[in-house]
Amino acid sequence: MKKPIIMAVLLAAIALISCPGFPSDKVKIGLVLSSMQQERYQTEKTAFLAKVKELGAVTIFESCHDSQIEQISKFESMLDHGVKVIVMEPVNTDIAFILVRMANERGVKVVGYSSLPMNGPIDMMVLEDMWTAGKLQCDAMLEWFKARKSGKIEGRVAFILGPPGSSDVTFLTESPLETVRAHKGLELVIQQTHPNWDPDQASKTANKLLTKYGDKVDAFICNSDALARGVISALKQRGLDDTRKVFVAGVEADLENIRYLAQGIQAIDVRYSLDKMAETAAEVAVKLARNPEKKVTEIIKVDRMIFNGAVDVPTVVTPVTLITRENIFETLIKCGVYTKEQIYGSEPRGGQDQEGR
Repeated sequence: MKKPIIMAVLLAAIALISCPGFPSDKVKIGLVLSSMQQERYQTEKTAFLAKVKELGAVTIFESCHDSQIEQISKFESMLDHGVKVIVMEPVNTDIAFILVRMANERGVKVVGYSSLPMNGPIDMMVLEDMWTAGKLQCDAMLEWFKARKSGKIEGRVAFILGPPGSSDVTFLTESPLETVRAHKGLELVIQQTHPNWDPDQASKTANKLLTKYGDKVDAFICNSDALARGVISALKQRGLDDTRKVFVAGVEADLENIRYLAQGIQAIDVRYSLDKMAETAAEVAVKLARNPEKKVTEIIKVDRMIFNGAVDVPTVVTPVTLITRENIFETLIKCGVYTKEQIYGSEPRGGQDQEGR
């Protein structure tokens, strides 16, 4: 009796393996993020892994604790494990070309994610529309100045930037720089980078700046919500954590920052569609892996080409959304990003109605 049972099990296993829904040789996709320290990364990892699985491939995932040495080691390990495409958020965009060349030598394609690897023949790029994000920050800042300066646009502005060598900083700051140059009444008092998007360092920068100018700095344009939180902690120490006194703009729509918006502490935020960006990167990677001989532009709709110092990189850009105190319900609660209770607590605050509006 045992032999027929064993044969039946073997036949079932063979049928299962040959079934299209359970391929025996699934394409391997690598995802390597610079870190998991920021709130956003868990959302992106989850969305990416789910989309790759849905598409019938498998993901090898690594994060690097913002260490370039660690990223090189883990990148090499992915190559050894036979990935066909690696989606990479580089720790340092200026030296990521080393990793790109390593992949090229093994016939593995590289998709840049969120931060553009510079000076190497990268195959594809997926990132947030950082140009629009920076513009939304500045447009809101100009309206803030007009409302508080009798229609005039004049005052001191600080740029609180992300890590040196990050393409994010370049893209996010492009519009703010143009805005300051276009308005003679605006004085750019600092343009400071901060390694690892460190809020503590941002707080120190803001404190030094406020001391230097006797608390008379009007606006802080921040490259991330973590940096904005650092600025706000410095403002709190001086009783300046109020949008009627100081304009603070962030990016990423972290929950703590959205609470600051609801409380009138932070002026505006810009939400990246992180799940959409991660899903898009997963789709791009699987398509490239399954169509190795085709040109990128034949299989993927490209939004723009970005020169990275070596090549024009085909790029897919995902949308961003302006978040204000007035549109929290429509942009975050209604679409399920956060609940009313997460933002406002069990009772509405700050004049909000029962739906958090």
